[in-house]
Amino acid sequence: MKKTLKKTCFIILSLASIASFAVVFTFLFKNVICLNGLKSYKINKTEIPSWIKKKVNKELEQFEQIDKSTFGAFDKLILENKVQHLAHFKISKNKVSGVIKNKSSRYKKLKAALGKILETNKLGDSDFIIYLWDGVHYGQKNSFLLKEFKNLGIDIRKIPPIFAFTVNKKAEDRKNFILFPDSLTIDISLFNKLGWVCLNTKISNANSKSKWESKKDIAFWRGGDAFSHRDYNKRNFAVELSRKYPKLLDVKFTLTLKDSKSFFERKLKYAYKFFSIDPWVSFTKYIEHKMLLDLEGNTVSYPAIYWKLFSNSVVLKQVTNNEIWASDQFIPWLHFVPVKEDLKDLIEKINWVKEHDAHAKQIAATSDDFMKKNLMPKHFDMYIYHLLNEYSKRFNHKPKMNK
Repeated sequence: MKKTLKKTCFIILSLASIASFAVVFTFLFKNVICLNGLKSYKINKTEIPSWIKKKVNKELEQFEQIDKSTFGAFDKLILENKVQHLAHFKISKNKVSGVIKNKSSRYKKLKAALGKILETNKLGDSDFIIYLWDGVHYGQKNSFLLKEFKNLGIDIRKIPPIFAFTVNKKAEDRKNFILFPDSLTIDISLFNKLGWVCLNTKISNANSKSKWESKKDIAFWRGGDAFSHRDYNKRNFAVELSRKYPKLLDVKFTLTLKDSKSFFERKLKYAYKFFSIDPWVSFTKYIEHKMLLDLEGNTVSYPAIYWKLFSNSVVLKQVTNNEIWASDQFIPWLHFVPVKEDLKDLIEKINWVKEHDAHAKQIAATSDDFMKKNLMPKHFDMYIYHLLNEYSKRFNHKPKMNK
C-alpha cells in the first residue's frame, strides 16, 4: 500500500513538474526567446523596392569617391575614447570587424546584424564610421559631433561620411551623414525585446485579437522622460494635458531600474507634481487603444514608430525635422495623423479622430498594410545590403581586417 502511494505521489509530482516546465518553456518562447533572427538568407536583388534604391542614391549622392586615407585619424580618436559612441566598421573578404573602445550592446547588435547578412550575401570591401547613440543633431542646425571633430583638430572638409541613426533633415551639415537603421530595431539576438525581427510577429498576433471596434477610444502613451532638453521635447507637456483631459488622453511616464540618480529624481519630481508615473506597459496593452501617441524624446522614437504604425491603431505622430532612414515613406493623413511639434493642436487632433472614426480606421488600416509590404525585417536587410553594396563601389582601397 505504501509503495503504491509513493509511486502515485511520484507520478503526480513528475507530471506537475513536466507541466510547470512546459508552461515556463512556452512563456519563454512567446515572450523572451527569439529564434527568428538566427536564420540567414539570400537577398534577392530583384525584390529590392524602388523606394529603397532611391533612398540609397539620395544618401550617397554627395559621395562620388571615398578616400582610404580619411579613416586613419578616427581609430586613434576611438581607441583613446576622445569621441564617445563612435565605431569604425570594416568589411573585408565578406567578413566584418570593428574598431571601438568599449564594445557596447549597440555595437554588438549592429555587428551581429551585419554578420548575418554577410553569411549568405556578398558585399564589396569598405570602411564606415558610425555614431552609435540616438542622433547627431538633437534639434541643432549643426551637429555637435562635427564640432567635437573640429575641436580635436580634424579637417571636416576631408572626413568620410558618418553613418547615423537619425539626423536633422534641415541641418546645415546634413550632407555629412548617411542614414542607417538603428541597432535596437535590427537586433537579432536570442533574448532581444525590441528587435523588429521578433516584435513584428508579436504585434501581428496581438492585432488579430484587438479589433478596431473593441479598442478604447482614447489616446495612449507610456515612456521615459527624455534626457534631452530641446524645445521640441514635449513629453512633459503631454503628461500635463493628460491630467487636464483624462477622458481624451492617458499619458504617463514609466520608471525603469536603469535610471541614473538625476534621471530618477526628475521622475520623482513629476510623480509628486502630476502623479503620472506608471509601470511599464506591454505592446499588447498599447494596441488596445484606438489612438497611439508618437512623442519624440532625444530623437525619433525608434523602434516604437515601426510597431505603432503596424498596430492597427491610428498613430498621432509629432512632426519634427528629425529623420530616420524610412521617414520619407511615412505620409501624413495617409499613414498617421500629424501633430505639431509643440503639441498645441494635440487635443484638436484627438477630437478629429473621435469625430471621424471611419476615416481614422482607414488610416490605421493603410498604415498597417504599408508596413506589411514595405517595412518588414527583410526590408531593413535590403536597405543595409543595398546601401553598403553601393557605398563600397565608391572606395579606392581594400581595408585591413583587425586581428
